[in-house]
Order: sequence, then structure tokens, then C-alpha cells
Amino acid sequence: AIHNGRVINGGRPLELEPIAPYPGFESPIVYEIPDELPDENGIMQSTALSGSRPKGRVILYTSRENMPNAYKKLKPRWKVTYRTEHQMVGSKPVSELVPTTPGSYFVYATVELPALEPDYVELERKRPLPGPLVDAVDRFMAENIRALAKDISDRRRHEQDQQALDEVHEENRVLDN
Repeated sequence: AIHNGRVINGGRPLELEPIAPYPGFESPIVYEIPDELPDENGIMQSTALSGSRPKGRVILYTSRENMPNAYKKLKPRWKVTYRTEHQMVGSKPVSELVPTTPGSYFVYATVELPALEPDYVELERKRPLPGPLVDAVDRFMAENIRALAKDISDRRRHEQDQQALDEVHEENRVLDN
């Protein structure tokens, strides 16, 4: 980037700061999208357009911080981003896919699915166009997000229980003295 004729950022491209992962979930979790998925009506939808497109995948990432509470830095990034091989399709908030799921505040995702092109791409690229394929992929992704959110929630509960236990031990030690 150049500002007032001066190169900024040492000539490197500008980029968002990386999101620190939740401890214990440092690596992204990748799920291959099956060739067919049921939509909300139970009708099977081809995710590879009957083999004419490559298989897609869902990539789940974690954040150390509660994303909706980190209003300026992380809340805008707490979403599921949809991509094809060649372009961005759009995004949806995670809260739309898994509302009121404990632990989901620490999860965000990317869907890479070539079959979304061209039928589900809108010019504004704000959201994927609605349809049976997007519904089926959303259902698949929501299951995986819920599973990861449950793991994070269980870990947080254990950490909080351990912290409370440590506090009780400290109180007992003080009382013993």
C-alpha cells in the first residue's frame, strides 16, 4: 500500500492480524463435504454437481477470545465464509447457523465448494444465494460446528471447575495456617 507517495508496511501487503486459536485447538479442522447431502426436506443434493466438480470442504477455526465480545477486532470475523475455486461467494454469521450453542463463540469457518458457482453467487458477494445446496451444506456444517463447540464448552467447564477447586484449596490452606 502507498500513502502520500510513501510505501507503508515495509512494502508487504496489508492483512488482518491473525486470530489466536483456542488452546488445545490450534490446528484448523478440515471436513470433506460428502458427494451428496440431504437438504431440510430430506432431498439429497449433489455437492459435486454429479461428479463434474471437485469435492468441497469445510474448515473450522477457533479463537482464543469470545469473538462476539471482541467487538472491533473479532466480531466482524465471526462468520462462515463461502468460496468457490475462483471467487468469494459471501458469508453468514455463525450465530445464524448454530444459535444459542455454548462454545460456538470461539468458532469460525470457511466453506470451499466449487459447486456453488455460478448458481449461488450474487454480484454483491455479501451472502450466498439461498437454495437447496446451500441449505444442505449449512446443515452439514452446523453439525460439525456444534461438535467442536461442545468440545470447547466441555474444556471451558473443566477449566472453570479446576479453577474453583484451586481457590477452595487455597482457602483451606489459609484456614489451616
